Amino acid sequence: MQLAIYQPMWGRCGPGAGAATAEELVPALRTGGYAGLEGPSFQWGNLSQLPALLRDHNVAWIPLLFADGPDARTCADNLERQLADVAPCNPPLVNVHAGADRFDFAESVDYYRRAGIAARQAGLRVAHETHRSRPLFTPWHTKELVDAVPDLLLTADLSHWVTVMERFFDDADLAAVIDRVVHIHARVGHEQGPQVADPAAPEWARHLDQFEEWWLQVWRHQAARGDATSTLTPEFGPPPYQPVAPGGLPIGDFVASQDWLAKRERDRFTLEFAE
Repeated sequence: MQLAIYQPMWGRCGPGAGAATAEELVPALRTGGYAGLEGPSFQWGNLSQLPALLRDHNVAWIPLLFADGPDARTCADNLERQLADVAPCNPPLVNVHAGADRFDFAESVDYYRRAGIAARQAGLRVAHETHRSRPLFTPWHTKELVDAVPDLLLTADLSHWVTVMERFFDDADLAAVIDRVVHIHARVGHEQGPQVADPAAPEWARHLDQFEEWWLQVWRHQAARGDATSTLTPEFGPPPYQPVAPGGLPIGDFVASQDWLAKRERDRFTLEFAE
């Protein structure tokens, strides 16, 4: 099994960032060890020219789609339209934020079933992110939903579960849904927030160790089921996700955290799965 690491577009391009559009990030991806980018379509300057750009630089794009609405049908209809837009880019997978934590169980099941139909019609591998404000905001809600929707795939952003629960969850909670995990958002969170200031700082060593243990469990499960590639995005975000001091001065550097964690997880993966 190989590890493909994707660079987040979040905070790296757009107003106030180092690049105006995502196109400016593409040429340096391979030299930085990244397989491609992950982020929303609106951060590209021209989506119609994107397939050729990706081919020319031998990189990929994981679209991050937001499909909101007051009910399951509206969310699914929004997702269907967006999947049609990104399909020409031939993404390895699509990461989706959709639905709401206020949906009851039946409404959530209805959405994920409709989303599965939309994914099959588009011919795309679609994963839904475990995230605050979404139906997958705890491991227990997630287990109930994957049990009810056999084709529901997950992007595991485990920082959100820790923050919502205000504690580490049990390994058994991850084991109950691990077979559906197809993508990792490798961000280290804590009991009071989704992002530590600096994952390399010694005060966060216990949290880093725990998150890496969970990611390792995912990798081992993926290898055992025969996956050829595991994908990971070190999704540390800009302020206000990045903790700030009074006056708004960031504590730490989220881009440095992305690159530091990308290298660290690449090295750990190589040690674990070296042939």
